[in-house]
Amino acid sequence: MSLYADAFSQARNPAAAFHAVQLRLSLERALTADLAELLSERAQLELAYVKSLQRLQQRLHSAPHHKDSLSKEFEALQVDRKTADQQLGPAWTGLRLSLENELAETATSHQLWADKLAKQVHDPLRNSLTKGDWARWNATEAQLAAETKEYHQQVEKVQKAQAKQTKSSKASNQSKLLQAQSQLSSLGSHLAAALPAFLDQSQRLDLSHGAFLKEALVRCGTLTSDLGRERMEAGERLTVQVLGIDEAVEAEEWALRESIKLGSTGTAGGATMPSIGEFGEPATTGAAVPASRQVRSDSSVADRSDAASTRSAATSRTNNDRQRGGSCEYTFPPCHLLFFTFGYSSCSEG
Repeated sequence: MSLYADAFSQARNPAAAFHAVQLRLSLERALTADLAELLSERAQLELAYVKSLQRLQQRLHSAPHHKDSLSKEFEALQVDRKTADQQLGPAWTGLRLSLENELAETATSHQLWADKLAKQVHDPLRNSLTKGDWARWNATEAQLAAETKEYHQQVEKVQKAQAKQTKSSKASNQSKLLQAQSQLSSLGSHLAAALPAFLDQSQRLDLSHGAFLKEALVRCGTLTSDLGRERMEAGERLTVQVLGIDEAVEAEEWALRESIKLGSTGTAGGATMPSIGEFGEPATTGAAVPASRQVRSDSSVADRSDAASTRSAATSRTNNDRQRGGSCEYTFPPCHLLFFTFGYSSCSEG
């Protein structure tokens, strides 16, 4: 014997047992209908969200009164989008495009989620209440509900007949009471005989529909999890893209590119348009010079210092030699000494 039959078939009041089981299954049926309606409205809200995202994406490039700030700035500065994108740089331009494209990706993801929710969860829940086991149970429940109603009406007749018989001992009252009790007994017996099959049918439906509800709601949870994973992955891609932007490099590349257009000799980001120094080396004043160029410049300075030192030493030696040569140049030769000592004739003869 089934669980429900064990619990209710021996009840003294078969109508009360029927009502207990009827209440549980009716509430389960109502729960299913409410879940189907809830998920239907949820899907409709998703579709409305999808349309809002699509309108937002279209508005970015629509009529003039709906133009975004960038488009208005293009017009104010009299530049086209291509020129503006070049000014912003590929990183920031790419980020803006990614955010705009993300609107379409989000709309697509939520559109698919809403469609799957309707087809795989809502529709099966709604259709389950009008087909198969539920349809058969509804028919049995309606028949027993009518018999139970009649049973309750007969109970009321018996109670009224008992009240009249108590007030008056007329034979007619006694006959009516016995007739009412007989009919009640007959209805009770019929209801009690039909109850076990109904209990068995109700138990099977209760268990099978409970498993069906679990399956449908697990499917709903899986679809929601898939949507969440897609949105999480999109968020991670956006985060990686943002963190990959080096704002200093972006600014330096822009400055260098613009300086080249303008024929500037300035520096940008360590890149230079070199100017020539006094000795032919790159100038080291002004903007910062990369370390490698500083090393070469320092080496040039050291070389110049060494060369200057060498020239200075050479000049000093030359001057010393000249001083020594001058002393010898103005020293009287030996013949003059002889002249003063021994006379001119001796010098000339010598």
